[in-house]
Amino acid sequence: AIEQVAKSKSDSKMQPVSRNVTAAVVHRSTEGAASTLEAGAEGASNSMETTITYTNGDTYTGHVDNDGQRDRKGILRKANGDVYDGQFKGGMFHGEGKYSWANGSKYSGKWLADMAHGKGKMKDKDGTVYDGQWKNNLMHGKGKMKLKDGTVYDGEFSNNKK
Repeated sequence: AIEQVAKSKSDSKMQPVSRNVTAAVVHRSTEGAASTLEAGAEGASNSMETTITYTNGDTYTGHVDNDGQRDRKGILRKANGDVYDGQFKGGMFHGEGKYSWANGSKYSGKWLADMAHGKGKMKDKDGTVYDGQWKNNLMHGKGKMKLKDGTVYDGEFSNNKK
């Protein structure tokens, strides 16, 4: 059964990047490990598209803001096989996005500060499907859950409980 959307926040936070990136630039993650940023354009005004490879094996392709944070649209491919394709703000999942876990589970919907928040649909690896409201990574509000055996619950959820 669906218990909670797993923490999907990347462990890789970047330090600010200069606006005139023309080659590889070394950054430090929160653990102090280096990552590499490759950019093809020079002097982007508000955001630039780039590919970042983190020392933990994660890669990000998309826009970054002037502070080097993931911004707007991008794809984060985690070393463990998980993939997030969607919007970012301040380096975090924010807005519309799809998260696919390596185990086969998928979430598609709204994100706020790296958490499922708002309308979204979760298809768990065991076949359970929840379509409804989320709050802080929990099923919360109006929603519909269909279990793999065909049982359906349509109603209110509060902190992952029917």
